[in-house]
Amino acid sequence: MSEMAAAIDLMKRGYEVFRALSPHCSCDLIALGPDGALRIEVRTGYRSPVSGILQFARNGPARRGHSEEKLDHYAVVIGYGQEIAYVPPLVEETRRAREIGSGALAG
Repeated sequence: MSEMAAAIDLMKRGYEVFRALSPHCSCDLIALGPDGALRIEVRTGYRSPVSGILQFARNGPARRGHSEEKLDHYAVVIGYGQEIAYVPPLVEETRRAREIGSGALAG
């Protein structure tokens, strides 16, 4: 369910999305966008009600073939798809934050 929510979110953002068929793949989704291919691991997570900090399980070195070095982003699905956070943020989110900070989107 979380993988489908992340795939839909990425498609809404304009990415072409490909889903892994094998349970032993190094990532869950491949997203093709203007900056190339992104390897995405999908996780279900939550935000702490006290601090708002994002909580989710990361890949550890013990999982053969599933280390963080083989990933570009985590897509963390929160609240049955109500929010999807990308760690690190997608390039478009980083660009948008810079534009908002510089006032480029004002007006």
